[in-house]
Amino acid sequence: MTRRPPNKITGANAGGSPQFPMRTRWAARVAQFVRRQHLGQIRHLMMKTPNVPFLSAVALSLVALFTACQSTPTRTGAELKSLQGHWVGIGESSGESITITGHSLHFYRDTNFWFETIFTLLAGTDPQVLRITIKDCSPPKGPIGQVPFALVKIEDGILTLASPYDGEAGRPQRRPKSFDDEHLAIYKLRKGEPQNNNAEPPKTK
Repeated sequence: MTRRPPNKITGANAGGSPQFPMRTRWAARVAQFVRRQHLGQIRHLMMKTPNVPFLSAVALSLVALFTACQSTPTRTGAELKSLQGHWVGIGESSGESITITGHSLHFYRDTNFWFETIFTLLAGTDPQVLRITIKDCSPPKGPIGQVPFALVKIEDGILTLASPYDGEAGRPQRRPKSFDDEHLAIYKLRKGEPQNNNAEPPKTK
């Protein structure tokens, strides 16, 4: 007896488009490929199954998501690494210092003016924007909990930080767009060794 090939009536897709169980198997295969980071296999699978719109949509979304997750942390990680260390003020910023460890930023001028903060680098910003959360500061303690934005850049070994003036800290925060913004205070610093009197904020009793 000669075996006939399946048709629209007897085949797996009889009655119309593939039903949910078949789509589930396809989606499972795509997820497995992503976990193994086989993006080339996903693209190959899309080419082999042009008549399955659901699979194509899922595969395309996973490729885009996986690519974004690979590139963005790499760029942000490099920018974060370049900020690490102790920075000493130069020129008009002499006597001030900034120490950056991981996502922690400690600004120190003297015992009456210092800030302990954590920050996030906002991806895709030019100039680079910091979203800062003030965790502690010299008295008065009003700024604690505020979330200002600042700009940062490093050129020729000099770190330039532009942050809101004291009088601006209590106003609704907006993301600055330029170092020329008149509402920003500019600090210029160069890598240096921490001093005993400003490496850590004064201890509160």
